[in-house]
Amino acid sequence: MTAELVAVNSGPHSCSLAGYPKLEIRMDKGSRAHGAGQGSPAPVTLDTGRKAVIDLRYSEMNGKGPDTECPATASPADVAAPGDSATVRVPMVDQNAKPTKDTICGAEVRMSAPVAR
Repeated sequence: MTAELVAVNSGPHSCSLAGYPKLEIRMDKGSRAHGAGQGSPAPVTLDTGRKAVIDLRYSEMNGKGPDTECPATASPADVAAPGDSATVRVPMVDQNAKPTKDTICGAEVRMSAPVAR
């Protein structure tokens, strides 16, 4: 499955996102999936109103089909900017900004490098 993590610069000045954010997705049964990126992505500078998008990839299958042993559904996520320890709890939403949940098998969600949009 794929999803996106989106951060918007709502401040009055440009800002920079340097690295991968901390991402921890909470599961219904108390377990968590953590975001993992590879390497050191180039910093992304965001003018006011611009957003950084990180593609997320994860499995909702155990290799044989839907897995009832998976940690059920996931929502919400705790996110912190790179190098920041303060997390923000964000809901998982669909393309229409409606609350949603998704099944994540495994403890890792792969993250692409941030891209400005």
